[in-house]
Amino acid sequence: MANKITFSKKDINYICESYKEGKTITSLKKEFSCSNSPIQRVLRENNLGGSGNKKRFSSKDKEAICKKYNEGLSVRDISKIFNCSYTPIKRILEENNIDIIPDYNSYNFSKTEVEDICKNYKKGKPLSYFQKMFSCSRSPIKRVLKENGIKIRKTKNIIPKSEYKNIIDKYIKGFSATKIADIYDCDCSVIYNILKKENINIRSNKINSRKYNYNISYFNKIDTEEKAYWLGFIYADGYLGVQEYGKRLGIALSIVDINHLEKFKSAIGATYPIKIYKPTESSYSNKEFCRIEIFGEKIYKLMNKHGVIENKTDILKAPKIDSKFKTAFIRGYFDGDGSLTESKTSYSTETKAYTIKIVGTISVLNYIKSFVEENNIAKINQYYKRREDNEAYRLEFGGNLQAESFMNKIYEDASVYLNRKYKTYIKLKKQNKKLHATKMSSLLETSGVKPL
Repeated sequence: MANKITFSKKDINYICESYKEGKTITSLKKEFSCSNSPIQRVLRENNLGGSGNKKRFSSKDKEAICKKYNEGLSVRDISKIFNCSYTPIKRILEENNIDIIPDYNSYNFSKTEVEDICKNYKKGKPLSYFQKMFSCSRSPIKRVLKENGIKIRKTKNIIPKSEYKNIIDKYIKGFSATKIADIYDCDCSVIYNILKKENINIRSNKINSRKYNYNISYFNKIDTEEKAYWLGFIYADGYLGVQEYGKRLGIALSIVDINHLEKFKSAIGATYPIKIYKPTESSYSNKEFCRIEIFGEKIYKLMNKHGVIENKTDILKAPKIDSKFKTAFIRGYFDGDGSLTESKTSYSTETKAYTIKIVGTISVLNYIKSFVEENNIAKINQYYKRREDNEAYRLEFGGNLQAESFMNKIYEDASVYLNRKYKTYIKLKKQNKKLHATKMSSLLETSGVKPL
């Protein structure tokens, strides 16, 4: 009978700590040149289980698993990286409240389901029928049919050119080629061929497998009024961050402006949810607010490219975009960090005094100042510092006609704006129009001319 292997106290501590940090029994037995049994015995005696080679993960491993899954890797891909089965990966994701998307390529059907698939396919039901029934792709359905000796019917592989635009629009908005193929009841190769023919960049499988998507090419170039507006709005009210699960762009607004986040979501073709939050001591607001966050390396890098950076409040620089989109950018920035304020006047209870106020760094305010002065709206002689402990300043000018002139200019040919501020602008316009009519009527009366 072989002698029982004994370990020193130091060895026992090393085995236990290594096991906690993620080392397997297999790797530990190699270090000590022994079989599994003595390692398992030490682990059991120290209440660490030790029955078999169950994969152990360190806290860093768990963070990496969550990050990789949120970046688009499937459970299958991650299990290969960590050399383990799917089960521990799924358990870690569930422990971190991350919704798991089914890995359809490994979809398993019950005996009854297999019989139903075969029976109904023979009766003429298309593959799309089973996809909807089992919420899966075509692959597992085809696998079942092939395994049961059933020949798969040819799908239609010709799509009229009139549908190309719809296919491209869906793909750009985040639909995968597989999903589009399901809609048109054709093979994926047909969709890919159309996209390549129309010179559309094909996304990687990593991006397609994400739970949520968006048009990743939207901010590649700021070449439309809408894109310039949203860049300006992000300059003001957006933020970049790096979490343990990945990089992200976020926008948080008061709950009263939730429809504006819906506009942003629609513009970039995002499927990410808009979440609503109750205020807490550490939250962004003391009122209920809403937020959308777009995850991914691509959006983070594009924002950096266009001038948006982390912790930007005191160091933001003016954008480098085509001058023809300057107005749209300023409208977006104003909707985020500007205001059209109302105040009482000493000469009338009905008439309000309006003031334009915009907060930002010197660089950004100089950019807006040049716009104001180039358009002969107002002359700005100074900025006002908000607080001594930061580098944020305030650009400000008053006068109801000047305020209206500025608002008229930024809303000229506007396709997108914050509804709440636009309503204040309409109030200002109506008041100025009424005051002008009253003034003209008074002048006519003074000159003895009767109004028509």
